[in-house]
Amino acid sequence: MSFYPNREIPNTPKPENSSAKEVFSFSGLCMFNAQVLEQGLVNLAVGLIAEKETKLTSDDFDKFFNEAGSKTLGQLIYDLRKQINFSEPLEKSLIEAKNQRNFVAHNFFVKHDINFMSEQGRKIMIEELINYIELFIKVDLEIEKITHQLWKKLGITQEMVQHELENMENRAKAMDSAS
Repeated sequence: MSFYPNREIPNTPKPENSSAKEVFSFSGLCMFNAQVLEQGLVNLAVGLIAEKETKLTSDDFDKFFNEAGSKTLGQLIYDLRKQINFSEPLEKSLIEAKNQRNFVAHNFFVKHDINFMSEQGRKIMIEELINYIELFIKVDLEIEKITHQLWKKLGITQEMVQHELENMENRAKAMDSAS
């Protein structure tokens, strides 16, 4: 979740070549961004639950995050659509993102079996993956705007989020220092 409502779409890296390694790198980046979107929907779902409650503990939040996090992307979207009237463009983008995420996870390499064997084919695969990456990021940024306003209403400030991010960065640095 970000408290940067005017954040812009980051630049997707440019491919260095069209090797198999590059295809795998972009497919990993694609699934990473799909999961970021999915977690953004989880954040929104938890915010909507929290908005209806009066007294919440950290255990409650853990429970809500576990429940929402166990749902598929399609289930999350379905549940959220019952609670939020997404704009028509966002609604269409969410459905497209769900379909593309499922395609990449289950059929992308099957569809591109012959392409994977040629340099030109791998270029086509990478271009397609970049399009999916950009879709996932764009939709996530739209969901983030909604979530941002909701969390703000719940009293979660930018400073609180920044503090948590700093804690995470410190834990990551400690991992690197330990090795």
